[in-house]
Amino acid sequence: MSREEEKVEEMLRSIYNRMPEISNRYPEDRDIKAAEKAGTRLTYGEIHPKGVLKIMDEEHLDAERAKVLVDIGSGRGKLALQCFHQFNLSRVIGVEISRERYNICKLATEEYVQHCRRQGIRISCEENPGGFEGIIVKRLCPGDQKENAERKDSQCSPKVRTLEIYNVDVGMLKDVLVKASVDIVVMDVAFSSPMPESFVEILKCFKSGTKIISYENLKSAWPVEKSFPYRQYARGDRYMTSWKRGHEFYSWRRKPRKRKRRTRKFIQDGNKAKKSLEVSGAAHQTPKLHYLAHREEDENSSKSSTYSDSENANICSTSTDAPSAE
Repeated sequence: MSREEEKVEEMLRSIYNRMPEISNRYPEDRDIKAAEKAGTRLTYGEIHPKGVLKIMDEEHLDAERAKVLVDIGSGRGKLALQCFHQFNLSRVIGVEISRERYNICKLATEEYVQHCRRQGIRISCEENPGGFEGIIVKRLCPGDQKENAERKDSQCSPKVRTLEIYNVDVGMLKDVLVKASVDIVVMDVAFSSPMPESFVEILKCFKSGTKIISYENLKSAWPVEKSFPYRQYARGDRYMTSWKRGHEFYSWRRKPRKRKRRTRKFIQDGNKAKKSLEVSGAAHQTPKLHYLAHREEDENSSKSSTYSDSENANICSTSTDAPSAE
């Protein structure tokens, strides 16, 4: 573990040691109802910072090459904060359905903002202005001070990275996630039954190549009547968590989307339309095309007449110059 990674772990420890712990035994009634409606369980645990580093390495989610991360079941927000601070992701989106956990995440995020400001980092924090309960953190991209200054001089907005945490059912964020063009996903969430339809729709909307690390076996929970659009890789890998030193998570990659094939009827209709256009093409020519066509016919006819006249002249001269029988 490098010195920088140790600093990140120390920062997270200093922030979250002052935060309330989550109890699995006595969740709030509103959280129970929200989880039941979403089809998820309120069982709680956190991935250790060392486990997060392994998840984000080149063999798994490869966060160094990603731009957008989504953390479904973000809990107190520790994984989202770590990835936002440690990797140069342009956007990190956390989704948590429990109000109790979201409130703790909000407090931890505010502590993180204060920590960054003490380090001289330009960062801001505000409530989500949209319709969902949430908090948004904006931070200037590291190493881009010169570029940001040039953008400011040219009246362009400086480049920023954003951390967004929402207290909502993930199914309500489908449009947001589609527009975000998500690259990597962490699903540290447990289902109370077969996968809810909202999760099915969210997983289907991700682009080809999107990588996912999940607590649940998504293929086993997927509806039987629907084709599973992901391929599993890195089987059997284990990660350090708060409940187990080495817990197995599942790694998935979105398969390429299949192009829709044209049906035989569509092809036949297209061929008929093409033939009808060829037949009626002459009738729909423009006046200019009519003129060119007639001009070409006139030139051909004149050439043929010239050829016939010269041929007749040659025949006549030949008959005149020929020696007579006398």
